[in-house]
Amino acid sequence: MSKLKFIEKAVLILISVFPAFFIGILFVAQYPAWWKWIIFERTPMTWIESVILYTCAIVALGCASLTFLKNEPKPAKLWVIMGMAFFYLSLDERFAIHERIRDNMLAPNEIQLPVFFWTAYGDFILLILLVIGFIMLPWLLSLFKERRVAFYCFISAIFFSAIAVIMDSIEVKMMAIEIQRIEQFVEEILETVGMLLFLSAFFLMLMYHLTHLLNNSTTAGGTKDNA
Repeated sequence: MSKLKFIEKAVLILISVFPAFFIGILFVAQYPAWWKWIIFERTPMTWIESVILYTCAIVALGCASLTFLKNEPKPAKLWVIMGMAFFYLSLDERFAIHERIRDNMLAPNEIQLPVFFWTAYGDFILLILLVIGFIMLPWLLSLFKERRVAFYCFISAIFFSAIAVIMDSIEVKMMAIEIQRIEQFVEEILETVGMLLFLSAFFLMLMYHLTHLLNNSTTAGGTKDNA
């Protein structure tokens, strides 16, 4: 096994194990009120989610840099867009931006989009972002075509994230409090799984492009020595 493959596997294991361990601690630390540090805003759960999203942004920008070095301008631009999107999402997760817009501007004015008829007033911002993501999907999928496992991770990330966004948009105030907690807990877990799958997909492509550049550099060096 090459050193790069070893590093890749080690990081992927860390991406899977550490968040699960962290969420387990949050669950146990507040038990029997197990939901307190997981389902609410501005808790340790939103902190770890913002860290994951920020890391996604950094890795995506790393992919942009490597594809730029490979003279692939179109993928580089798409990676930059991806990086900026995840940077915004990390800020949104940390500072509850869309919740503040919803609660302070949209909900008080009873603004609702008819197409998202099941939502409460103002609770459609993430759904709009989801629709924009689906519109861009054909172009984004092209970034992962060179590595099958990254492609599958990206598709799975979209699946889990879409379910989480739809669950988050459902009006839960009429549900029993126990059902609300379970629904919001499941939504947060699905959301985090989606984030981790995005991070895995991005990291796999980062390593792919890095390996490609190193191999080309080695080949070029060998050719020069032989000349």
